Amino acid sequence: MFLVYRPEDGEEQRWEYRPGRLRVMEMEAIEKHTGLAYATDFKAQLLKGQTSARRALLWTMLRRQHPTLKYTDVDFFDDELLLERTKSEIEAEIAEVEKLPDGDLSPEDRLLTLAVLRQQLVDAPDDPGKAPSPSDATPTP
Repeated sequence: MFLVYRPEDGEEQRWEYRPGRLRVMEMEAIEKHTGLAYATDFKAQLLKGQTSARRALLWTMLRRQHPTLKYTDVDFFDDELLLERTKSEIEAEIAEVEKLPDGDLSPEDRLLTLAVLRQQLVDAPDDPGKAPSPSDATPTP
């Protein structure tokens, strides 16, 4: 998963976000500023797009480069910050939806969910360190 910050007055910044790879000091700071338990609530709220979770993650990533940055100094427009899932993350979600027992989702909702996920898969970035698949290659004339 990637955190992508595109400030209107600056350069795009992109960080790979692996939930299990934050330092304990970072997780504790996130918990302090959001009031969310990192291992459970924070991760879920982040994926749901909760504002304080998104802000805390951006602050954490920016602090790696600017250690004195204050939480209160992190301010952004909603459309400047994006959490971008990788192909394998979306593929895993597709597999989960396909395995849901009948009755958990209506047939219409299942089809709609799968269609949305498959569309997201088209534009999703590859996992870091993974070579693009042959279908991603641009043909040469």
